Amino acid sequence: MRYRINFSNYDRKKEIQKSLFGRAYWIVIIMLACLFVYGVIRFYGINLEIDKVRKEISEINIKLEKAKEERKRIISEGEEVVLRNKIKFYNEFKGAKLTQTAFLNIIEEKTPNNIKLISLDFDISRKSFIITGETLHPEAVVNYLSQLQSVEIFKKVTLTRQTMQKGTDKKLIIGNFEIKGELI
Repeated sequence: MRYRINFSNYDRKKEIQKSLFGRAYWIVIIMLACLFVYGVIRFYGINLEIDKVRKEISEINIKLEKAKEERKRIISEGEEVVLRNKIKFYNEFKGAKLTQTAFLNIIEEKTPNNIKLISLDFDISRKSFIITGETLHPEAVVNYLSQLQSVEIFKKVTLTRQTMQKGTDKKLIIGNFEIKGELI
């Protein structure tokens, strides 16, 4: 005896849909598992990087503290105040805020002990100056001129006049000079 089973198309479609849904379900589950594993690995890698950066920061902070202690050992508080004042002074030059006091400080710093200044004409509006002086050592004028020429804010510093004359006792030679210059 033969049996004949007739499945309808509706039942076949349901079986196919069920099979596809099952396969899609497991594919999504596998993809989610892969994404989870990737996320855990990535999170672990980022944590390692964060720990590495924290370790570097702590090493830098330790080096910074050692440098501060070394600086305190080398530089006293008074010297530190002087250095801060000098930095402030030179920052004024960078900002082109030259004052009479700053100009006089430069002249005082650059003038050697063997030169006596007689007069100093300084005109901020025209940005020019004239220095008149005398010395017992005429070669000191050349050194003084080169010192003034090395100042960054001075330009066209030239020796305009230099004369030599004997002193009252006829043994000493006194050199008079005049230096002109401009400010940047």
